Amino acid sequence: MILNKHITWLLINLIAVTVAFFVFSPVYNLFHFINTLFIMSFIYLSVSIILFVTSKRFFDGVTFGFRRFLSMLPKNKDLLDEWKEKPLPSEKISPSFLRFIFIQASLCTLLTLILLIIYYL
Repeated sequence: MILNKHITWLLINLIAVTVAFFVFSPVYNLFHFINTLFIMSFIYLSVSIILFVTSKRFFDGVTFGFRRFLSMLPKNKDLLDEWKEKPLPSEKISPSFLRFIFIQASLCTLLTLILLIIYYL
């Protein structure tokens, strides 16, 4: 069941890469398809790294400090009364969503590497 979900999303990603390849590539060859797939992989890797860093509570202290500082300002005093109860950035990220993005990034990167090996052989 879980494997089917990842394969389905990988196929959706490949369809999106193929559409982007046919729309934006100046020449239709394997080299430009690999470049388009690399861009998709890079986007997934960037998002997964940002989500990973956020989920490991890296920005929680900064966020808490800014909320506390903004609550001390005299304007908007009534809007920020519940600043302690607001969820921190690490609490908003689901571990299953992080795992899903990371697996998709890994699959797209692996497919890019396989196509690069085929291209250079």
